[in-house]
Amino acid sequence: MVTPKSNELKTIFPSKDFEQSKQFCKDLGFEIDWEGENIVQFKVGDYKFLLQDHYVKDFAENFMMFLFVDDVDEWRDYIQKTGINDKYQIVLKPSQDYPWGMREIHMVDPAGVFGILAKSCRMSPDKALNPDRETATRFSAAPWLDR
Repeated sequence: MVTPKSNELKTIFPSKDFEQSKQFCKDLGFEIDWEGENIVQFKVGDYKFLLQDHYVKDFAENFMMFLFVDDVDEWRDYIQKTGINDKYQIVLKPSQDYPWGMREIHMVDPAGVFGILAKSCRMSPDKALNPDRETATRFSAAPWLDR
């Protein structure tokens, strides 16, 4: 049997303070595509996500978002120079190259969602992790950021 086609996959983010989270997304440069009562859809280039006015602490603090970008360091500079990190009390870790072949910065949004801005970087084969170990390393302990 052939699997039916899919057209789009969207994530729905939680918000502890809906208006603050909405402004945070706008300050990052995301555009509002449409807005309804207690929910808003943002556009990031060709991609879309939803932000809802709903919060469950355990869910929010175990939620992760990856945003792949052209230049991780440019994003880090943008977040610092615009004061987004200070305005929202964001802990913004320095950008770093990781053994799984990604250059990343890590932060936590106002609702406690763990955000990763990433770009693929080339690594020599001797430094790259094998896929099984990579998966286990990335999502078991997640020691990158103290919340």
